[in-house]
Amino acid sequence: MTQRILFVDDEVNVLDGFRRTLRREYEFDTAVGGHEGLDMLAQHEYAVVVSDMRMPKMSGEDFLAKAYQEQPDAVQMILSGQANLDSTVAAVNGGNIFRFLIKPLEKVALCSALDKALAQYGLVTAERELLEQTLSGAVEALTEVVGLVSPQVTKRTRHVVEIVEQVSPVYRLGSDWQMRLTALLSGIGYAAVPGPILEKAERGESLTEAESAMLSRHPDVTAELLGHIPRMEGVSSIIRAAAGAEDPPDGLEEHVSLLAFANRVADGLLRGTDIDSVFDEIAAEGGHDPELIDGARRLSRRDGTVVANLAANELFVGAWLRQDVFTVNDVMLASAGTAIGQSLLERLRNFDASIGIVAPIKVEYVPTRSVGLRRC
Repeated sequence: MTQRILFVDDEVNVLDGFRRTLRREYEFDTAVGGHEGLDMLAQHEYAVVVSDMRMPKMSGEDFLAKAYQEQPDAVQMILSGQANLDSTVAAVNGGNIFRFLIKPLEKVALCSALDKALAQYGLVTAERELLEQTLSGAVEALTEVVGLVSPQVTKRTRHVVEIVEQVSPVYRLGSDWQMRLTALLSGIGYAAVPGPILEKAERGESLTEAESAMLSRHPDVTAELLGHIPRMEGVSSIIRAAAGAEDPPDGLEEHVSLLAFANRVADGLLRGTDIDSVFDEIAAEGGHDPELIDGARRLSRRDGTVVANLAANELFVGAWLRQDVFTVNDVMLASAGTAIGQSLLERLRNFDASIGIVAPIKVEYVPTRSVGLRRC
């Protein structure tokens, strides 16, 4: 967790004063004016941003608004001598200002304010990390359990998650926890659809009106399931909007576009179409962001993967299946495209020990230089 501070002021002598008086107490950078401050925010992560208000070219109000868009977790403070009352009130009422300080300020008072701001940053990031880790762990466990019941759902989810992970950098969503959870949960509503109907849809066969209605209900089923979990409203809305069940929520338009694209790619892959041909189909159809398609062509490649045929007792967590897995009496246990998690590994080992599994089993994985595997 960073403890670095950014001071932004148009007066060089003020910034020099910070460097003289605070260099032993804090890690910090200085920027002359708002434009230089935004450049620093694009290059480094900060816990606290301290800005003057009356600056030429870019006001403190405008700078802080853009700084919040760049790093929303950073705690913002105003340190100004001649702040315009209207702009200051607007900045404070925006809800992002932690402290408003008046120049000149004694070192003791400034350090006290900075210490409180750093503590506030610690509280905010700790709560977010706890939320992300708790929810992510619960969701991954849930999707593994669903996979044991409905391998078809797991196969679809695997495709969606992989595309989202690989193409998220196009929209700078690579570290967005909400997008990751959305991908993991995007197909959970399909668990309510009978397996034979899902298989028909995968093969592109005609569905009856009743079967089509079951499939179209999946975002509503997902929303109903997620409605019992606090703070999952955004995830539910993204899934529904990507399926066309509602308009994209404000501020989550890129999330919706990415999930809709990943869903379309998954549809093509489930039909057995190779990924390059899927991208060609999507480009010809229109309706999806060309930037996503181009980014997917560049990014959705597995480099350095190894394909191996293994016995059931040689399987491991982190590989993913390249074929459906059946017992010797023809019961399907897992479908191609499924990532092997701990619960699935235990399931396969138990069935192999009690009934027997058809082997060898073709898997794919990414080797690393260290012990273990990197999960794709």
